[in-house]
Amino acid sequence: MAIVRGIVAGPVIGGIGLFSRFSSVRSAVDSDRSPLVERSSRKAATSTLLVLRYFLGALLLFAAPSVCVAASASIGIVTKIENQAQVGGATAAVGSMVHMNDELSTGAKSHLEVTFRDKTTLTLGENAKVVIDKYVFNPEESTGELLLNTSAAAFRLATGRLAEMRNKQINVSTPGAALAVRGTDFWWGPMKGRLGVVLVSNSKVEVKKEVKKDDKQTSPCARHTDEASCKADTAAFCHWYAKESVCRSCEVTLSKYGEGTYVNRGGCPDEPSQWPPEQIQAALSTTSVGAGAGASAAAAAAGAAGAAGGFGGSTSGGGSP
Repeated sequence: MAIVRGIVAGPVIGGIGLFSRFSSVRSAVDSDRSPLVERSSRKAATSTLLVLRYFLGALLLFAAPSVCVAASASIGIVTKIENQAQVGGATAAVGSMVHMNDELSTGAKSHLEVTFRDKTTLTLGENAKVVIDKYVFNPEESTGELLLNTSAAAFRLATGRLAEMRNKQINVSTPGAALAVRGTDFWWGPMKGRLGVVLVSNSKVEVKKEVKKDDKQTSPCARHTDEASCKADTAAFCHWYAKESVCRSCEVTLSKYGEGTYVNRGGCPDEPSQWPPEQIQAALSTTSVGAGAGASAAAAAAGAAGAAGGFGGSTSGGGSP
């Protein structure tokens, strides 16, 4: 316990100092009752409290992650929000903690960004639902795991330090397809009346047909060298990809920026194709969080926490556009 106190003492004392300073300012403001000063002070006080809330939450989560996991199993924090959203059934706010098995949800014209302990960011578009089935981040043993279950609504996932772990598993279960992520930045959601996936970094995402646990693949697809025999092998969920003249088990791999595919419910994903820039921008705009007061406060608090040795900065879903 002495070690834990040593880790968090400096940042926590700094946070207490900020609260003390805020209290002094508030007391001074209360002595002046002019309407203009009172309105200005209330606005400043609200902004300061939002920053402090995020600052202290980030310190608890990122400066001493082992403490948080033991005490409350916190695995992430809300870093941006636009309009109303929920975390674990409760109304979300910048600084809200995120836990294992929480359902993240947004409503109409609502967006939500969550930053995990390893700085992986998950951004939800409107009317989205994502359940965090599992999250493991153990840099000492170089292991990491993230399992998400999502609806058909748009989301963007940009991996952080999880991608650097030697032993990692990052999987997303979507309606009709399973996504195996190898450390990347990608978007999923409705596009042109269909469900699509597009890679917005130079990495890899495997998109494969969602196979039920009681289904068995009884024969390999690779042995088929022609379209007819490939399509006839329904037991192994084989699909003939004409562009590559190869038979695979309903699986495609996106491996370069801008490469995307469409998912067919009950069928196999389409062959990968290069999405035009305007289509990529249209997709990313559905998960873009507006630069409102919450986002500004989050950025300011994250910077302060980074200076104190905690959370190093605010992210917005990755470095790519």
